[in-house]
Amino acid sequence: MAAPPPQTLVLNTLFSLVETFNDFLNVSIHTILYSRTLYRPHNFITTSKYNLPVQQNRHPQVCTWICRACSEVQTLLLKGILRCIFIVIYSQDAEVIERWVFDVDHFPVALEEDALTELNVLGVDKVSLVDVEEQLRATIQKLKYCGERMAALPENSTFTVMVELKDKADPPTGHLQPWVLSEPILDTEEKGNSTTTRADLGGVRRMHVRTVEAGLFRFKAWVEEGKTGPNDDR
Repeated sequence: MAAPPPQTLVLNTLFSLVETFNDFLNVSIHTILYSRTLYRPHNFITTSKYNLPVQQNRHPQVCTWICRACSEVQTLLLKGILRCIFIVIYSQDAEVIERWVFDVDHFPVALEEDALTELNVLGVDKVSLVDVEEQLRATIQKLKYCGERMAALPENSTFTVMVELKDKADPPTGHLQPWVLSEPILDTEEKGNSTTTRADLGGVRRMHVRTVEAGLFRFKAWVEEGKTGPNDDR
């Protein structure tokens, strides 16, 4: 008797989509820290994700901070109130050098009580995990490529995670690492079919990373360079 064909791995709930993105965001932050040399290379170990060698910071406090930040992002994404996630790199004088952007404005939204309901019950197609991971693998590779081709950061640069909420969303409260309201640092404006960075808010160049579209699993990623930093003399 022939063995049944293997089942295709799928993401079949909103929670599984968000959890998969959360894992990706965690890997992305470590990749950015490594490729931008925010910590020395010997502070990283090589591990594997999406059948791809990736770097992970070995310091327990750094790993814990990143995990907590990603967990808080996951909470906001499940609530459907998140528009963008930013990995912001600062100089030692607190001037913005770069901003790595993950636009999740078109990520699926469902009622909180439906987060664990199968998507087909909600009238939505399931998402192939294989398709998603293929695109996430390519995105991680592009993040590393972009980071390594950019000019070196100034000494003692640092980073943080910031979020932009959708209109009329209440500010998040009650987290171990409370979010702090802030003014825009770099911003963009739409002009026809293109998006340009507003120079008056600090942006001087934008580099596209990748647009991920696998069924409901959708987001865009790019990096913006500010006036302050390694490329401000161009």
